Amino acid sequence: METAARRHAITRHSRPTPVAASVRVVAAVLVMLAVAGPAAAGDETVNTETPALIDDFSDPRGKAPSGASWRLFTDQVMGGISRADAMHVDEGERRFMRLMGMVSLDNNGGFIQVALPLGSRGQPLDASAFTGIRLEVRADGEGYAVHFRTSDCNRPWEHYKAEIPPGDGWRTVEIPFSSFGAYAIDQALDPSQLTRLGIVAGSREFVADISVGRVEFFAAAP
Repeated sequence: METAARRHAITRHSRPTPVAASVRVVAAVLVMLAVAGPAAAGDETVNTETPALIDDFSDPRGKAPSGASWRLFTDQVMGGISRADAMHVDEGERRFMRLMGMVSLDNNGGFIQVALPLGSRGQPLDASAFTGIRLEVRADGEGYAVHFRTSDCNRPWEHYKAEIPPGDGWRTVEIPFSSFGAYAIDQALDPSQLTRLGIVAGSREFVADISVGRVEFFAAAP
């Protein structure tokens, strides 16, 4: 039976009030830009170093070691109807972030996401000393992915994506930077220019439930 001593809700971006389509698109762009770049308005100041650890979800305030906070948003920012909740959870001795919701393809939607800003003082995070990203994850089925944005991403929909392979129970997944494919952008992923990390459920209609424990960069053995 689940015993959760701490549940810290992750900040949600609310759905825009129904308006004309053109105004809704503008609102979507503004909201997505707010989580896209390293110097977005209101972002917490983050450390300038590049440690291996990204987050282990141990901070009672719900902040990553860098001082930045994860944010929740869905395709509702662009007129979709997907729904989601996200929180930090204690379950026994394990601490993790949980993203749950219903992904719908209606109204050209199809995703829910939690995202963490990377970088400091307007500068991207340089992870070029590492090989890729390692996650402790619990998610059944397909439809989950890790996204990165970099300083090369100028439009809100541009990103780099790698699927999280399906499996049972808690497991450790390592995804090399070389596995990230470019979406709507010509440049390949540059690990020295990271501005945002996202955990995403989408691309099909389903009930999503993914938990993520420790998240860190890893370096392959020489």
